[in-house]
Amino acid sequence: MRALILAALISVAVAHPGLVPVGPAGPAPAPEPEDAFQPIAIGPAILDNFHPIAIGPAIVPDPVPIVPEPVSVGPAIIPAPKAPLVQIILNVNAAASAPAPVPVLPVHVVDEAPAPIDPVQVVEVAPEPEPEPIPVEPVVIGEPSLPEPVVSPPELN
Repeated sequence: MRALILAALISVAVAHPGLVPVGPAGPAPAPEPEDAFQPIAIGPAILDNFHPIAIGPAIVPDPVPIVPEPVSVGPAIIPAPKAPLVQIILNVNAAASAPAPVPVLPVHVVDEAPAPIDPVQVVEVAPEPEPEPIPVEPVVIGEPSLPEPVVSPPELN
């Protein structure tokens, strides 16, 4: 954050109008007029090679025979792809994937927790004496001196 503020301050301090060149997208609102000015042609377009437009019927040399065919009513039948899009390969070794057998043992129920072997040392902490409170002296505030209002002389009013 400090570096960003420092960079902004340096860029503002270094900026001057000579850094921005005047160009077609610069600070000038309108582009400069060009010397090669060509007027826009408003009249009809003149074509060099004239080709007449055929208005008659289209002549088809070979007619297409129309033969009635059976129509199927229902959804379109799309052939299934020969290979699936996703193929999952599972390499399973029956001997390696067998679960480890759990040995059958009797359950040991513990009614009581064993007694701790090490004796417990009890440490008594002596109470610390409270420090005496430091007396606080009252703060002496003098008489405030208020400024007097300045009244301009009647000649200025």
